[in-house]
Amino acid sequence: MAVRRVECWIAVCDLCGNTEYADSVIPHLDTPEEAVEYVLANGDVTFGWTRTPGGLLVCSSREPAHEWFHAGKRDVGPGRDAMCVTYSD
Repeated sequence: MAVRRVECWIAVCDLCGNTEYADSVIPHLDTPEEAVEYVLANGDVTFGWTRTPGGLLVCSSREPAHEWFHAGKRDVGPGRDAMCVTYSD
């Protein structure tokens, strides 16, 4: 059996360490930049991977710890988003 060592890069969530993408696929790419670009470009619009302004890479998990980072990517209507504050008289 012949084997060979191959170096590749995968995206890793800065919150939970997740490396999986849609359908349990782990894309292996040639550079760190390609790995990040791939998960950002190929995710679904609502819960795809997110790159924060501070540089964190956050996976598509729907766990509460991830919700805050995904809140700006979806339109859930006024008063239903965790980032929305409604004041009453």
